[in-house]
Amino acid sequence: KPVAQAATAEQLEGIERTLQVGLTALTSCYTSEMERQGTKKFQGRVLYKILIGADQKAAQVVIGDESLAGPQMHKCMVSVIKGWEFPQLKTEMWFSRPIEFSPAY
Repeated sequence: KPVAQAATAEQLEGIERTLQVGLTALTSCYTSEMERQGTKKFQGRVLYKILIGADQKAAQVVIGDESLAGPQMHKCMVSVIKGWEFPQLKTEMWFSRPIEFSPAY
């Protein structure tokens, strides 16, 4: 018997849209941290994992596997992600995404 999918293609598309729109806010967390550190050499990769709950919010946010150490930035990212609204899912689902951050100038 086939295993039920945790999310439909439409729901996954909705999650992608939420992540795309939210990228701007995550970039501002990065920019603030770069200014706080006073260096333009602050660049690297961050992997964030989100447990999308039944209430359409991030039940858990984990920042891991990063080459960009910035505790304030990570706190900012968690706070921002917890404010996002996701599509309604049948069941909780983990979602992860890497982001490369580098100065725009």
